[in-house]
Amino acid sequence: MMKTFENEINILIGGHYQWPSLPDKHSTDSIKIINNIAKQYKKAIPYVFIDDIGASVMCISKCGMRKEVQKIKTKEDSIVEKWIISNIEIIEKNIINNTDESIIEKFKELLLLIKTEVDINKFDTIEIVHSIEKIIYTYAKQQIRPLSLSYILKKKLPKLILEKSINNLTSKQLHKLKKQNNKNLMISRKNDTYRYLTSNYISDEDILLREEIIKDEIMTKASNRCSGLLSTLFHKLVKDNLSDEKSLTIFYVIPEDDKERLENGIKSFITLYIEEYKIKYNLDEIVIITCIIQDSYLLNIYKYNLLEDTYIHTIKSENYE
Repeated sequence: MMKTFENEINILIGGHYQWPSLPDKHSTDSIKIINNIAKQYKKAIPYVFIDDIGASVMCISKCGMRKEVQKIKTKEDSIVEKWIISNIEIIEKNIINNTDESIIEKFKELLLLIKTEVDINKFDTIEIVHSIEKIIYTYAKQQIRPLSLSYILKKKLPKLILEKSINNLTSKQLHKLKKQNNKNLMISRKNDTYRYLTSNYISDEDILLREEIIKDEIMTKASNRCSGLLSTLFHKLVKDNLSDEKSLTIFYVIPEDDKERLENGIKSFITLYIEEYKIKYNLDEIVIITCIIQDSYLLNIYKYNLLEDTYIHTIKSENYE
């Protein structure tokens, strides 16, 4: 399966779904794919990437018995955080092994700490796991793991990246590129609205990365677009994993309706960062592959040769094994 990888280092991304909903079929299927690929290659680095942008309101009970888990700064917060840090490895092990009784006991301990009373008899085990995940996100986000996915798949899963953290990083990164006078970043202004775009030399149209509204020198509103987020995600993956390799592949299993957004994100990433990579790394080629699960694997393959400044997009299909 997936004989596509020829490069020295391969970064694999799966698991994408809208959290705090429960994982969907795409997220579980995509994790299985990247886990299978990772077994076949010595330098394969898998990640789980979860969309937590909509995680502003969470509850830990079924409909009709909503109990909000919102962080209120009190002295008990540090107690909850310390408990999570001390217990996360045990919790994750119990979840991977599907030891339901142990999971329930840990959940009871956690409910006591956050002073929340719910009738846990109304919960299925996956709902308890999901609730633990949300409480950890609220009180100790640095400790968050893809626990619901682990329970469903009965596996320890790769490192987790949260989309909200990439969103925050994107804001910093685009302002950094602005200060550096990156030649491929354009900023246009109309009244109080500032638009960050790539002066894209891969295709004819510029791509919007970010919008800001600034009044009286104060930013009143800002939003990063998918292209900006994805360019930052790919840049982070390169920085975190590349050393002296001459070639790198990023392989991302995506929902079918994300193809256009991913393509714009890939173009933005290459346009914004390729000149920096020519100076900083010993890199000859970057390949980004998006995989859509259909009757077979539909692969969009984007190759950029840094030595020749050439960009190629091809499409191929690979059958399941």
